[in-house]
Order: sequence, then C-alpha cells, then structure tokens
Amino acid sequence: ILRENVTTENAVMAVTLRKNQKLLHLKNHGQKLKPTFYQDVFSLLARHQVHVDLINTSEANLSLVIDKSMQ
Repeated sequence: ILRENVTTENAVMAVTLRKNQKLLHLKNHGQKLKPTFYQDVFSLLARHQVHVDLINTSEANLSLVIDKSMQ
C-alpha cells in the first residue's frame, strides 16, 4: 500500500489473510518476564498439541499465532 512521496522502507509491503489462526498476546505488566516463562508457555502448548505458527518476543511480552487447523 503506497502513496505518493512515501519511501518503501516505511511502507507496508504485503498484507496476508490466513484462516483458522488466532493471535495470543501475553503481557507481563510492570516487569520483565520470569526466566522460565517461555518454557512454561511452550510446555503447556506442547502438552495440548497446539501448533504455533509465528512467535514474537520482547522483554515483557510474548505474542504467538496459533494455527487452529493443525489441532
């Protein structure tokens, strides 16, 4: 999606629609995540055979795209 006078480095280059996916955003308000947080989350997802398609992390957040069609 481009307008006039917009450089491509700041432009949206693609938009994708994928069915049967959900975004799960986990946020720890006011502090960093504990050291075992990721291990705990992914152990729980593995135990329930949840397929994770995409992962995004920061100091206090974890976002996952879960593919419902793989369950």
